[in-house]
Amino acid sequence: MTAPEDQERTDDAMYRGGVRILQHRRGYRFSFDAVLLAHEVARLRPAHGVEFGAGSGVVSLCLATMLPDYRGEAFEIQPSLAQLARENVVRNGMSERIAVLEGDVRSLAEMVEAPEVVFMNPPYFGAGEGTASPNRERALARHQANGSLVELLQAAKRLVGGGAVVFVYPGAREGIAIAAIKEAGLQGASVRRVVASEGAAPSFVVLTARTQGAAGLRVPEPIVLADASGGATAAHLAIVDGLLPAAGVD
Repeated sequence: MTAPEDQERTDDAMYRGGVRILQHRRGYRFSFDAVLLAHEVARLRPAHGVEFGAGSGVVSLCLATMLPDYRGEAFEIQPSLAQLARENVVRNGMSERIAVLEGDVRSLAEMVEAPEVVFMNPPYFGAGEGTASPNRERALARHQANGSLVELLQAAKRLVGGGAVVFVYPGAREGIAIAAIKEAGLQGASVRRVVASEGAAPSFVVLTARTQGAAGLRVPEPIVLADASGGATAAHLAIVDGLLPAAGVD
């Protein structure tokens, strides 16, 4: 079997060439949810953040590109992906601003100082749910083999202090995500839905919660990706082009 570090790679451009990302051609590859997460975290204007499950490093790199004063740590448990993330940090000139740390966030998160925000694109499926990819790198990125969503949120809560926890989840699993927030002891949550067009069911939800705050759930205006003619909306283009969003989560 080919070792992950010896796999064929692709060199992909983000933000009109402003960010370059090496990825394994047959391993885990980022998609729209990664740039969506970076864009929504940027609303908070953090100076210091921590990413859980960094993969190839794309979210932290996109966030640092949008926010010139940002610095942070990016945790990744898979050695093959952590190595890619380190290379991507160097090749994008971010070595002084992003540190890639390899290990399990449930036990290693305390090795960094409390950030303003912890963010993640967690595995969407619990152990035993659905059909896992035969590719180990993809399977571990999409199935919760290294901690449930609740455990990841609990680790984020321990680390973040009074800051925010932000993550993306499939729209069809919004209820699971909200329940996990409550079980982890987070509160003051908001859910921003992402829809393909006006009136469509959400493709994704971006959830923001804190360790303290008012009870209840806020639902800001959704992000609509296509207009009535089928073209990309300004909001959609801002996400894929890395245009800094308005401040605030609502």
